[in-house]
Amino acid sequence: MRRKRFSTTCCAVPEPRIVRLPTFSKPFPVRERWRTARVGMTMTQLLSLGIWLSDIRHFLAKGRIAFDPPVHIATRPPGKPRERGKYQPAYLRPSDKPRRCLRCSRMFASQGPHNRLCDPCRAAIGTYG
Repeated sequence: MRRKRFSTTCCAVPEPRIVRLPTFSKPFPVRERWRTARVGMTMTQLLSLGIWLSDIRHFLAKGRIAFDPPVHIATRPPGKPRERGKYQPAYLRPSDKPRRCLRCSRMFASQGPHNRLCDPCRAAIGTYG
């Protein structure tokens, strides 16, 4: 999976430096990534150590790390709701989707990817059995 990289957009603004590091009570894989991080490192240096942007985003949201100047990393504008789309679990997707019947090629309201025949065709096939 490709990770998003932080990039500075303007040279006049200094790159944010970390002023507070996260503390961990138990050893777990994320801690190993942060082991070599030091106060005063820039965002680019943290990413070059192998620290994921998603970890930085998570710890920023929880208030466990801090940068100077303050940093806001967002994938969407604040206040904008998450878009509904193809990456939702099946139980959250709309159930009736228009599909073309595999037997007669007419459009019908399918109940899911398992439902590829319209009701009349399914009834006709059932009488052959």
